[in-house]
Amino acid sequence: MPVMPNSNESAHGALPLRPNSFYFDISGQTFEKTIVGSVGLADSQRGVFSRLRHHGRQLLTNRRLKSTKTDISIIRQVMDFLNAEKISMNAVLISTPRWWEFKQSYQNFGNWEERIYAYLYFEGFRHHISPGRGFNVFIDEDTFFDNDCAIRWLGRISKSNRYHPALAKGRVEYIEQIRLADVVCRAVRYLPSDELAEIENLTVLNNPSDIRILNHVFGIKEE
Repeated sequence: MPVMPNSNESAHGALPLRPNSFYFDISGQTFEKTIVGSVGLADSQRGVFSRLRHHGRQLLTNRRLKSTKTDISIIRQVMDFLNAEKISMNAVLISTPRWWEFKQSYQNFGNWEERIYAYLYFEGFRHHISPGRGFNVFIDEDTFFDNDCAIRWLGRISKSNRYHPALAKGRVEYIEQIRLADVVCRAVRYLPSDELAEIENLTVLNNPSDIRILNHVFGIKEE
């Protein structure tokens, strides 16, 4: 069930807007360069998609954006708009070598890939919200791993670290904010790093590996 709006969040920017809902998408697959992208929206920002249309940016469709000249232009325009709107954007990037390190360390555990994806989702929101608060997480359905299993593990990771998300999955065709998460993925994949560094409200985490959390996920006792 979605949580109620925060009383101290202002639609007019008088106070900093804290994300209340996070929307996730993934670009890439296991053992490839993988980007877990997300946008975090305060309650007053949930109409950002409508504002995109209002400003003449009839840019986003159900298709995935690619590395064409036209699509790169779309990515830049949407990222600039989201940044100006002070939308919290996050990308967790996992390289192919890091995937092989994960496999070497955890392949003997059941559902090891789903546990890793759950960890990556967790990294996608934990730096943007305080423990103890309720919030919403919407995850795009993917076909190359068990989404329900990953969501269960995300719930366990969150609970053990005192986060309390309401977790749900959906598809980009039905949850339009997930399209914005797709744009974040594509921006991190296709735009130059110096250009990404100038996007004030974008955080990129390269190959995170919090051993404490990963040990807990896989039931490994710390020495």
